[in-house]
Amino acid sequence: MLCIPDSERGSVLILLLLSTAVLQLLAAALMANALVESRIARQQELGLRLHYIAEAGLEQALAVKKIDFGFTGALAAVPCGEGSYSVVITPDPEEPQWKHRIESTGELDGKYLTLGVIVEQRELAGAVLLTDDLTVWGAVISGAVHCNHRLSILGAGNCLLDGAVPGELGHCCRPERLCWGSGGVITIGGNRYSEQNPLPGEWHRDPQPLPEINLEQLIARYHFTRKSGSKQWRTAPDYGKVPDQDGRERQYLHIEHGDLTICPDPGESFNFTGIIAADGNVSIGGSGTIELEGLIISGGSLTVTNGVNAAAGNRAVVLAAEGDLKVFGTPNDSTENPFFGGDLLLLSRGGAVTIGHQRMKGEQLVMHGIIFAKKIAVCNCNLTLLSGDGGSWSEYFPAYGMVVTEWLQP
Repeated sequence: MLCIPDSERGSVLILLLLSTAVLQLLAAALMANALVESRIARQQELGLRLHYIAEAGLEQALAVKKIDFGFTGALAAVPCGEGSYSVVITPDPEEPQWKHRIESTGELDGKYLTLGVIVEQRELAGAVLLTDDLTVWGAVISGAVHCNHRLSILGAGNCLLDGAVPGELGHCCRPERLCWGSGGVITIGGNRYSEQNPLPGEWHRDPQPLPEINLEQLIARYHFTRKSGSKQWRTAPDYGKVPDQDGRERQYLHIEHGDLTICPDPGESFNFTGIIAADGNVSIGGSGTIELEGLIISGGSLTVTNGVNAAAGNRAVVLAAEGDLKVFGTPNDSTENPFFGGDLLLLSRGGAVTIGHQRMKGEQLVMHGIIFAKKIAVCNCNLTLLSGDGGSWSEYFPAYGMVVTEWLQP
């Protein structure tokens, strides 16, 4: 048994009290530190959850802009998990048509966090041709051309001229994917380029995205009159008409589970303004007059063998196909020269666009417009960039060129 002298018992008691006090202080400090760390962890978790909520609002706003870039206004108090977000989209004062500001504010447990971005939309008509794989043969093109993957230049009659935008040939092709056929030559800016005189290295550019038309999204956006089975029209049908905001009458027709043939006879006129969407193939031919304004989209292939808008130079039409799109694409000896008046946009999402053919006789096929496709072949064609800036077609390509150019700090 430990015996402590009476003279030392007071000192031991003081030491015990000091030790207890120190331990209590340590315990209090540890508890306070634990509480602080717990509070910091809760704040970090809250901040992270608020960030995700606000980010969800930005994603929602960007999805809306992809459907309609021109949309501005507010999305108020949208539930998101245990919180909610509110979004405000405002146009830039200096560039309201092409530049918008998006601010998303997340709310959770009475706390708020705001994230913002600046989005811009590029003009649709940045190039007269935009493709991954381009072949030219006897083509005279006014405007800029861009090829992302493979470029083939065949024959000696190819020429790239200054148009509404400077005539330039941008590409991001490897040397082995720049193909020169026998006698392949292209004249650009007064200079002749060939296999012996290759294209300048500074023309190598970054890839450019191809715009797309989403058929399902388009069908869901408008009120279409639906008809099932294949159709053959010599004149435009009288159903599917809807008054437009500007007082014009437009038609919205959807051909389900069938092909569509537009083939007016001599003396007949097919006059259509609006949108035609066909699940199957579309053929535009006949020998009558065809005047179109708006969009014709095919779930399969689309073939044109008759002039469009020859007598209506102020119209703009989009011809789009999921598969191949051919304009006078059958190789024969016909001297006919299909002519497109007004502005024309040709687009193939999954196939190729073929303009003209090597055995055409007479004048070149003349077109004013732009072409977008993964693969494009232009033969005996005189193609000029469209006269406008593509504004007539912006509703069909709401997300083309939309980029986030700046993130705004919370």
